[in-house]
Amino acid sequence: MEAVKFKSKAISNNFLPDVSLYGRYDFYGANPASLDSALRDIRQTAYSAGVMISLLLFDGGVREWDRKRNQLEIRKQDETIKAVTEEKSRDIRTLHSGYKELQKSQVHYRKLAEQYGKMLDITRKAQGLGERSLLDIRELEKDALTVERDWKVTEQTLAVYERRIMLETNYTKFISEHHGNWSYQH
Repeated sequence: MEAVKFKSKAISNNFLPDVSLYGRYDFYGANPASLDSALRDIRQTAYSAGVMISLLLFDGGVREWDRKRNQLEIRKQDETIKAVTEEKSRDIRTLHSGYKELQKSQVHYRKLAEQYGKMLDITRKAQGLGERSLLDIRELEKDALTVERDWKVTEQTLAVYERRIMLETNYTKFISEHHGNWSYQH
């Protein structure tokens, strides 16, 4: 977009007349083979300076068409930027809703793990009284470990979601956090 705007400014400046400042020294009658002698014979009347202004009277509409084409390109770039912005905001909303659902799942798994811990304590005490077998305890421990594993997987997935949301919403903060704001790491 910046390049298109820069090009638009160059095209609009192309409508202005060309202005040139010049200065020259005329070597009338000087020997070009001997520049040293020509410089010793400098005359004040041989200097000339001036301003040259050139203005194009008719160019067949090329500059006008360039300007219109560039304005159309700016509008197309604006539409592209708007579409990308809408798509990214939709992706961020999707990420955020997935993140919220994972947070709910994490809370659910944490509560389940706590309940399984309580059930294990009760089952171990019941086994001590002879009401439960060791096989029942091992089966309950297996279920508790499965819930704990799911809880840890949910925590890891939440961390991935947090990083992706940070990456999508604030890229410079994400990079500065991982690269020390481009400072030397070693």
